[in-house]
Amino acid sequence: MKCGFVFARAHGIGNAYEWYETLKLEEVDARTWSTEELARRLRPWTLDLLRERKCGDGKYLGFLVELYEDNQFDTGIALAEEEVIWFYESEYLPVGSAA
Repeated sequence: MKCGFVFARAHGIGNAYEWYETLKLEEVDARTWSTEELARRLRPWTLDLLRERKCGDGKYLGFLVELYEDNQFDTGIALAEEEVIWFYESEYLPVGSAA
């Protein structure tokens, strides 16, 4: 199985038409790493990209997806998903939530 990490920004948050703008697609080696290991690497990968790109405030997502022959993917059936609320150049965590 061919897999990839997808980095995306959410638009239209809070309404029925929320959609994701793909900012980066990176193929990952699913032969060397298990799906579980790749899923554990997804959040750090997403946070690293947010810091490196100096992204603006917003909702960002990292997806672990199966890539089809033409590197197309469907985030609706992602193998793993990480959501990050980015605010003032850091991850926003509500009071009382675990880091």
